[in-house]
Amino acid sequence: MLRASIDSSVAPDSLRGRSCRHRCNTCDRLRESSVQTADLDVFDHRADYRHYHRVATWTSGLCATASVSSDGSLCRARSSTCCPDLLVVVLPTGLASRGRATIMPTCGAQQPSGLPDSFDWWPIGAVATIAAVGATVYTGGIPGINSILVALGYLPVGTSLGPAGLLSAFAGAAAVLALVLYYALKPDGCIRSLPKGQPVCFSGIVQDTADTTSTAVSILAPFAIPPAGLFNVVVKSFYWNLVEQNAHWVYCSPAGSAMLPCIVKSETACGGKIGSVAGSAVGAIAGIVIGYVAAAAVGCAPSGPFYPLCVLATLLIALIVAAAVTYGGAMVGGWIGEGIGSVGEDHVGDAFQGIEKAAIVTVKGNWVTNSDIGNNEIFFVTELCATGQVDAKPAYTTEDADATAPDDCDPVADPVE
Repeated sequence: MLRASIDSSVAPDSLRGRSCRHRCNTCDRLRESSVQTADLDVFDHRADYRHYHRVATWTSGLCATASVSSDGSLCRARSSTCCPDLLVVVLPTGLASRGRATIMPTCGAQQPSGLPDSFDWWPIGAVATIAAVGATVYTGGIPGINSILVALGYLPVGTSLGPAGLLSAFAGAAAVLALVLYYALKPDGCIRSLPKGQPVCFSGIVQDTADTTSTAVSILAPFAIPPAGLFNVVVKSFYWNLVEQNAHWVYCSPAGSAMLPCIVKSETACGGKIGSVAGSAVGAIAGIVIGYVAAAAVGCAPSGPFYPLCVLATLLIALIVAAAVTYGGAMVGGWIGEGIGSVGEDHVGDAFQGIEKAAIVTVKGNWVTNSDIGNNEIFFVTELCATGQVDAKPAYTTEDADATAPDDCDPVADPVE
């Protein structure tokens, strides 16, 4: 660490060009906390600060003149002694002292390598659960549904269909219900909470965007609607740590510069998933009853060479009808949920629709590591602001991002390990 006297003459022009509001707010925070020495982090953490390790702060020129703030209004002009009580600052000798990356992240697999275990236990768990419940259904039926079938005259079972028919109908409904729950219960903030992450802010240039919405999926499988879209940002070098920290994989632009994928949430998708769960639950009850009744209506002669095939056909009818009715309930419930979810404002979604390649953006969101691929990403974006546009080119580099204007991210501590 270096201890440096404050001298406005050594402040770089990019620092003195910061808005008066930002500079004076910094002074106020320091004065209120009675700080006599401070790490450079207190002032700012942007890319245009990181090269000035010898002396990169000042007081006499901090708020010497009035300037136009980001909202277009003039902030107050203050005297040249804006921070007279801050006499000395402690400056880091290099980026390593602050946990920041000093070398361009390696694209692709990281060292030590080893992607997270992608094995998904849900199919095994679903099959085991259905089998356990199915055994109960075979021996004692389904509470509630038994009463419905008795009222319809189908229980106690007096036909050759037996309890196997009820079990077959249950299996068809349960399979569809498991499929709906698989998609609906993903940790995407709709029903289950988002993966544990940290709120971060960064900036850079948009390399590409992708609209992941699908009309076919929203109609045929509303429980599986993907996020509204995603975009990849070539980040400023100051934010390399967000790309590589704890990551097993790093995405890069075609020019070889580190990118951070950003995923935009769809409120319509959330409505569709919630509606599909409710609709499939109702559909499962109706499906089991209708499937059993449809199969029993077929009837099979208790003897004859085709008796086994007839029984098999009735069981298949029970299974297929129950599954179809359950899926229909999921679709109808999902459509209703989509309609409800589309009501209201979606600021991030609207901003995403206006984002295209070459946009300069400031992004805030939930910073996590993707459990399947191992890359770091923003899941989901909570704030998105386009601050400009750069010249179109096939691929953007870190140098292009660093050359853009300072962003609006507040100084914050590095994400924890």
